Amino acid sequence: MALTMVYSGDFEESNRVVDPLRRLATPIADVVGPMPYPAMFEFTKEATRFDQRQYARSVMVDTADEALISALVASGAADVPSEHALFQVRILGGAVKRGDASGAAFAQRDKGALILAVVYGYDEANTERHVAWADRLYEAMRPFGTGAYLGFMMGDGQERIGEVYPPATLERLRQVKRRYDPTNVFHRNLNVEPAAE
Repeated sequence: MALTMVYSGDFEESNRVVDPLRRLATPIADVVGPMPYPAMFEFTKEATRFDQRQYARSVMVDTADEALISALVASGAADVPSEHALFQVRILGGAVKRGDASGAAFAQRDKGALILAVVYGYDEANTERHVAWADRLYEAMRPFGTGAYLGFMMGDGQERIGEVYPPATLERLRQVKRRYDPTNVFHRNLNVEPAAE
């Protein structure tokens, strides 16, 4: 298990905030320290390469409570198919929550956490086993979900578009799409269709 965090502010204050986490158990490694913003992406660059197989399932939830954690454990979250599988709980809040949901495409600002199962870089022969693990976790977390994040919708159908964008946001994006992409050239993701003329 790894805890990753970012604290934007005074270094001494950040140590005060992080120290209780350090006391939870003896860490195998502690690489928390001052670094430029881009450096934190070095820790996940292997999992986010675009030249490899990737599959992700995710749900946004109000809170990562005991019931959700129990459901995920029972579904086999810890029974990863290989070293090419990650399960994450990404805590939201802070500046994300303070942002104006009506002023950006990312409108799920009231959620407490993003729950994510992702598999990457696996051999083609092992695709079924990896995808099945991510799907199993998704089915366990789905009853607790109240929203979704577009960047992790690789295994999802068009029917979840309303979980990514609330109605007013979706309509605003459809108007933008009509103006800049009326023939729907950019359609290979969870698609926002252009608004009708």
